[in-house]
Amino acid sequence: MVSIELNFKTKPNKNLEFMQAIGSIIVDLRNVKGCIGIDLKQNNQDSNLMSLRVNWQTEKVVIELLESSQYEFLEGAINVLCEMLSIRITKDQKTIIADMPTNKKTNNKKLVLSELKHNLSLL
Repeated sequence: MVSIELNFKTKPNKNLEFMQAIGSIIVDLRNVKGCIGIDLKQNNQDSNLMSLRVNWQTEKVVIELLESSQYEFLEGAINVLCEMLSIRITKDQKTIIADMPTNKKTNNKKLVLSELKHNLSLL
């Protein structure tokens, strides 16, 4: 199993808009072959802080997800309505955490693929 957890903070006054957008995105992600489960959590102290954890059966399915339109919609919603803080990737017992660089042009998909390739030897 491979888990990807995206940690982010909604931009000011964008929380409701993001919550509306993420609902349909989660439904679409659940229908992607190989998706085991999805969990969206909102921080109790700061409702703008959230984490989205998606569990996948295999590494191959993760790569297919990253190339899918469903992931493009997710990344688009996060890029427009949120600020990415970190990405946590777990395979079996190994976990890596990638803090987002200050360069706002960084593509989340490329960062995840790079971390998978270099740190978890998935590709």
